[in-house]
Amino acid sequence: MRLFSLLCLSLIFFCSPLYAEEVSSSEQIIASQIKQLESQQKTPETIKKLEAYQTAQTQLEKTSNFNQSTRRYEKLMSTFPEQQAAIKQKIDNFSATEFPEFNDWDHDQLTLEIAEQDTKLVQLEISRQSYRNILIEIEHGIDDFSYQSNQIRTKKKTITNELTQAKRVNDTEAIMLLQIAEQYTISKLFMLEAEQLSAGNRRALTKLHLQYENLLIESHQAYRNNLQNRLNRVLRSNISENNEQNQDLQADIQNQPEVIQQQLTLNKRLSSELTTLTANIEQTQQTISTTNDQISETTQTADALKVMADWLKISPIISENLRNRLKDLPLTHRLICSIVMLHVTKSACMTISNNLICLRIMEIKSVQRI
Repeated sequence: MRLFSLLCLSLIFFCSPLYAEEVSSSEQIIASQIKQLESQQKTPETIKKLEAYQTAQTQLEKTSNFNQSTRRYEKLMSTFPEQQAAIKQKIDNFSATEFPEFNDWDHDQLTLEIAEQDTKLVQLEISRQSYRNILIEIEHGIDDFSYQSNQIRTKKKTITNELTQAKRVNDTEAIMLLQIAEQYTISKLFMLEAEQLSAGNRRALTKLHLQYENLLIESHQAYRNNLQNRLNRVLRSNISENNEQNQDLQADIQNQPEVIQQQLTLNKRLSSELTTLTANIEQTQQTISTTNDQISETTQTADALKVMADWLKISPIISENLRNRLKDLPLTHRLICSIVMLHVTKSACMTISNNLICLRIMEIKSVQRI
């Protein structure tokens, strides 16, 4: 609570017009000094002073960024209940039935919609991975907070001592540069503390976003599978119609020359092969769908184990002991092997599916030429 109160006071200070005017004045002075030093002859002394002013200029820029991040974290903490409620409401209201009816679509419409859904699924997967990366960054920030804050406090103590010495001898140039450096360390420390205070809220919101992304991916994948099944039925129907036409044609050309009868026999054979290929494609696609589901389930299990292990970071000794024991469990090995094998299976199924589709297209073109 004390830390949060200090953070609020710092935000009031950083947002005050007086502080903004001081920063603007310092920026102008630093920029003017850099321009003047760059126009002078390069000597060891001028180079050293130029580097000092350039460092101060960078610190001013970063100080501004730190203050913006601190305000952003503070705003997130103050609006967390509303944001959490909004995302939970989206999850509760989620419906997987908001897709168009496609039972009357023809081959081209189904093919186009499948391509669009494939693109959408890729985009959703990228979004889901970004939320996973955010979770990892939050955990790393929690782990590194103690080390980074101690480093900054030590650096600030050194700068404060140097600033006291500069004031004692009334070195105005050193005072200005050291005040900028001191404000830089203070701003960074407040930013890290705000980041630490908001970590729990940010983690909770990210997990809710990840849950919503999972729902979207599952619904779009199911819709895409249904489209593919409908397309397969359309293809089988077209083949059946071709068979009926061939039978009608056969009845009409019984008295035709032998070469035409041979061509008809060839058409019937190709049509039968097309039917078999279509069935094989549908079976392969179903295997791909099943494999995707198994990969998703296995990955979620592995992620759950990692999250459970991360929670044990509260006690480093117990955490390390349990992590070592977890590595020795057969379940972990089986999970890793399962993920690898499922990806191999999926790759093989995709290869078979692509080959079957190419062969089917060649057969269709052959029939059309006939």
